[in-house]
Amino acid sequence: MKIREFMKKSKVFILICALTVPILHLTNISAADSIDTEAQCSLTLTVPADSVYSSDTGAPDFIAKLYRVASVSESRHFTMLGDYGVDVEALSEDDNTDWENAAATASKKLDGKKATAEVVISKETGQGTANGLETGMYLVMMDTVTAPEYEYSFTPYFISLPNNLYYSSGEAADDEWIYDAQSVIKVGAEQRFGSLEIVKTLTEYNSTLGPATFVFSIEGVKGTDKYSNVVSLTFSEAGEQSVVVENIPVGMEVTVTEVYSGSSYELTTAASQSTVIAADEAERAGVAFTNTYNESINGGYGVENQFNHDEDGWHWNQKVIE
Repeated sequence: MKIREFMKKSKVFILICALTVPILHLTNISAADSIDTEAQCSLTLTVPADSVYSSDTGAPDFIAKLYRVASVSESRHFTMLGDYGVDVEALSEDDNTDWENAAATASKKLDGKKATAEVVISKETGQGTANGLETGMYLVMMDTVTAPEYEYSFTPYFISLPNNLYYSSGEAADDEWIYDAQSVIKVGAEQRFGSLEIVKTLTEYNSTLGPATFVFSIEGVKGTDKYSNVVSLTFSEAGEQSVVVENIPVGMEVTVTEVYSGSSYELTTAASQSTVIAADEAERAGVAFTNTYNESINGGYGVENQFNHDEDGWHWNQKVIE
């Protein structure tokens, strides 16, 4: 059988990038025929349909850059075409090679190097194709892309042209060189955060009653994600104050409710107001409340639940307010 004979003769390479095979590995397989090194190849790159990018209506098109880092011979041996910090041929001889790390190393050696080809990945179709590519090993690179709600990063990887599916399928029928190859891009999405400004106006103030504190609850929903927080503002005279609440997921709809106005002050605006968190600080989400003195002489106090977010997550404490 041709497959077994070739497996005894040579070692070659892995040729696919997919979410199910996150680390590339060159294994002891070989196609039934020698590589046609003069053939023109194509590569179609696709974003997974179940990725955050695919479902994000605000995500833009992005560009994938292809760098031909090595040529390949008819007998499937690689020759590096420049200094990329790695030797593909040597790596292919080691069954334990960490191909993801090797690609990361090569990606740091691209300064001043021009991409062999650039492919526009369309948001509408979720894919893009580069044609007229020479045979060889390619490094696929994408720059970080910023969308209104998410920041997308991409894992660099190696892919050889032509490709071969025997490694992934183990089927004899797949032991053929594929000159029109396809690859699935690995995309990471990081939630972006914005802020909310709550503006409070107190039109009249009774100094006899002492400081007046107003408490606001913030409840947010974005898909299955939820947000909850409580903040307060204290007045010692009539006027306007505001508080900015940071680290709320962009795109989240939040409802702010004035849950405590003191016993002697009443709202003249709606008690609950909703808005959507934006990434641009110039378009910061905001709500505004106005209160006035209601001529009563009752004081009051409350407890504020404070939630703070940092790199370690959310933290809670309580503060008595009067």
